[in-house]
Amino acid sequence: MTSPLSTRDSSTHDSPALGGRSESPGSGQEPGLGGRAAVPDLLAALRGTDLQQRLLAARVLKRLKDPQAISMLLSALEDENTQVRSVAAAALGAIGAERSPRTRQEIRDLAVPALIHALHDRQVPMRMAAARALGAIGSPEAAADLMDALEDASPHVRGLAAEALGRIGGEHPSAGVRAQKMLAAALKDIDSAVRTHAAVALGRVSSDLKQHSLRIQVVPDLLDAFRDASVQVRSAAARSLSQIGPDSVPGLIEALRDEDLRVRSAAVWVLEQIGEHDNDAALRAVEPLIAALDDSDEHVRWYAVGALGVIRDARAVPRLVNLLDDTDGDFYYNEKRICDLAAEALERIGTPEARAAVRIWRVGQGG
Repeated sequence: MTSPLSTRDSSTHDSPALGGRSESPGSGQEPGLGGRAAVPDLLAALRGTDLQQRLLAARVLKRLKDPQAISMLLSALEDENTQVRSVAAAALGAIGAERSPRTRQEIRDLAVPALIHALHDRQVPMRMAAARALGAIGSPEAAADLMDALEDASPHVRGLAAEALGRIGGEHPSAGVRAQKMLAAALKDIDSAVRTHAAVALGRVSSDLKQHSLRIQVVPDLLDAFRDASVQVRSAAARSLSQIGPDSVPGLIEALRDEDLRVRSAAVWVLEQIGEHDNDAALRAVEPLIAALDDSDEHVRWYAVGALGVIRDARAVPRLVNLLDDTDGDFYYNEKRICDLAAEALERIGTPEARAAVRIWRVGQGG
């Protein structure tokens, strides 16, 4: 649907229901809309019979995030027009996301139940808006219904439900634990966007859990996602494993021996990320990473060199020195060959043997 202002002449911008003259909805703070002073007029427009004004009022109220609009926005969730209902849901989510102590109880008591009900709306856009709003509000009471929404007929709803569960579970560990199994199952969804959202959510809900057994519960599922045909899914799984951190290391070491190239290369990359933040945890992977320097694939070797440079363990020096003769590389990778990266890794490790080898190599390279 086109913008309501694009189909009406300029005189309609003077409508008192919109707080005065304005060329576009803008931020809702413009003098033409009256800022927060215009909220009563916007609420009147939201109650009106003109569809375009109801829609525009809901959009401006979403931007204003004024708590005094909550009651009328709840009524707008019953509007006959799907788009008005959807924008009203989004506005409630925006207000709830502010987490103001003044509005938290009202949002929790009134808006959350209404939005949970909206998850079962006949229209997909409304279910999408409800899932997104519940995630923004972050209420754990919505977790069970959002888990049900992971089986919605629409992949858009399923993806937003996964995203919402990730946000809620990241703030409320008990809700995150309950969601782990369903999110892991969503990694097998037929839609790659849903699988991506599920992988991201698993990292959010699992990384800060206090119990080791709960943190590692999703590691095998995320490692298996390295086999996914979608690069977005594989990247999301890798980022989540790096968030989980040290608890992922044993599984990542095992993955270095996997037959699937995608699994090996992703595992090496995650180990490098973990090494950036927790060197002690990554030290357990030094010997397997040294072994990965003999991988048949240059990408795996390239990532393994980078990981060893980050970890900076002297055990890697002899093998890295040997790689100074490896001129394999791909200009896609920062225009560096494996030997260039090996030289950088040796310099980071910084032992006398490593520095001497790099000096000799640079002379041979003419630099």
